[in-house]
Amino acid sequence: MSIETLCETIPLLKQTHEQSSRDRNYAQTERDTVERMAMATKDHLRTLEAQVKLLSLGMESADKEHQSACENFKHKVQMLELGQVERLKIVTEAEKTLQLNQIARHRVKVEGKLSKKSALAEEADDQKAEKCSQIQRQLEKHTAYTIELTSKGKVLLDQLQIDLDKRLQEVCTI
Repeated sequence: MSIETLCETIPLLKQTHEQSSRDRNYAQTERDTVERMAMATKDHLRTLEAQVKLLSLGMESADKEHQSACENFKHKVQMLELGQVERLKIVTEAEKTLQLNQIARHRVKVEGKLSKKSALAEEADDQKAEKCSQIQRQLEKHTAYTIELTSKGKVLLDQLQIDLDKRLQEVCTI
């Protein structure tokens, strides 16, 4: 192989190397995108978990308020009982009715919040599964692409090495 031929192949080798570098940079960019998407998904999941926690705290607060209201009402009844024995039956019936209504309303609130909580948790699980599936598909695609580029680069490198060896042998025999 002559020096002129080698000089002609150097730009081709440089071009092949530049193309390989661009392909690798593209694969790295795609990988970074997948990582950013994973982080966004994790952040969204944390937000949903925080919302679920806030709902739980709200339910606990409502329960405490209900218990406090019941205690306050019982105390008022005891105070009235000391001063107004005749009205005891009326007050007791009103207390029972109010308590049943509060319990009914509380149950409705609790059931509503429990259903919201379970819906949010289910949505979070669904989104997490979907995002994980998307990430897995992207990773598999990028892995396959990286393997393909690596094998192509190796084949090209091997072929260029063989060509170089042949040309060097030709130059050495001249």
